[in-house]
Amino acid sequence: MTQIFTDNWALMNFSILLALTCAQMVVVYAMIDANNPPAGLGLYTVFFMASLMGWIAYLLQQGSLPGVGVDVTMVAAILNSFILYMAAGQRSGDTRGRTVLGAVCMGAILCVFFFPPDAMLLILSGTIGISALATALLCLQRSVRERNAGDGIIAGACTLLSLGMAASASGVLAGLDSSQARDLQFALHGVYYALVVVGFLASVLIEFQQQLSQLSTQDPLTRLPNRRGLDESLHLTLAAAARHAHSTAAVLVDIDHFKTINGTFGHEIGDRVIQQIARALEHICRNSDVVARTGGDEFLIILPNTDLESARVLAERVRESLADYPILVDQQRIALSLSLGVSAAIGEVDIDALYDDVDKALYTAKQGGRNRVASVNHQPLQMNVGSRQA
Repeated sequence: MTQIFTDNWALMNFSILLALTCAQMVVVYAMIDANNPPAGLGLYTVFFMASLMGWIAYLLQQGSLPGVGVDVTMVAAILNSFILYMAAGQRSGDTRGRTVLGAVCMGAILCVFFFPPDAMLLILSGTIGISALATALLCLQRSVRERNAGDGIIAGACTLLSLGMAASASGVLAGLDSSQARDLQFALHGVYYALVVVGFLASVLIEFQQQLSQLSTQDPLTRLPNRRGLDESLHLTLAAAARHAHSTAAVLVDIDHFKTINGTFGHEIGDRVIQQIARALEHICRNSDVVARTGGDEFLIILPNTDLESARVLAERVRESLADYPILVDQQRIALSLSLGVSAAIGEVDIDALYDDVDKALYTAKQGGRNRVASVNHQPLQMNVGSRQA
């Protein structure tokens, strides 16, 4: 009767885990971008499939098949714990310790040929516990760094397994029958595995949501903030400027004759020019400045605590830097010139009004022959056009 109950419990447990795994994998693979899959997806998939195979082996050993000298299910559990460690390392970007842990796991597996059942159970339990604890540390690290609760769930599952392995090993040392300890361990494995399945699904969904949120505030080509991202980045800065009556300046950068570059070299080269200019602007500007891409060939630089004259100096430096050092793409030197509009305001700043002013100044620079800097004071309206230094 007890054997029938155990068999039914194991079969029901496997059925639940199989359904949970299939549902999770369907959701994950349906929503991912095939060209940019989540980190560690392949190894996590291997872990899920290998774990299910381990449960099948456990079900077979629960039946009436003749026993074998090697505890296949415990060996499978060790292999799966190492696969999960590699998957977690790949997902977190930390692959240290693979060789050492792999050697430990291999040594533990070889022990099944030389030790009696009780000693073998202790060795295998300790190895699984070590692997699970190492995996928990990797997942916890990523959970904190990426602010992803899904990785935290996996870390919790691995910690639970590690503690459970230690408790069952202690039970065997205290006189618990090894077969009972083994059954308790695999019951614990069921909870652990279910939590890993849920945790990985949650991790991928949270990562996907973070990417969507990032796309709404970030230009995908340059990784600079877009207009919405600019507003979010400046919220605290503009509040401080209004409170302390600081000056805030803006520089609008436009690439002269960019359509000609696209037409001559192609849109792919044009995109690479945009990317290199974005990196150059980030390099020239201060850490406190915010560089955003606001149009096809336009960049807006917001300079906190900066007056109009200082902003003009920066704008001239930007213009001269990119004029003196042509962009090099595929061994082709592409000469560039920039037109820049500059404006500044003191105290409370309306970004839309400031943008309108730098747009007017930029128009003046273009009308004046391009490759120059023009500025406009916020109050009263006054235009200043910098001389061309070609």
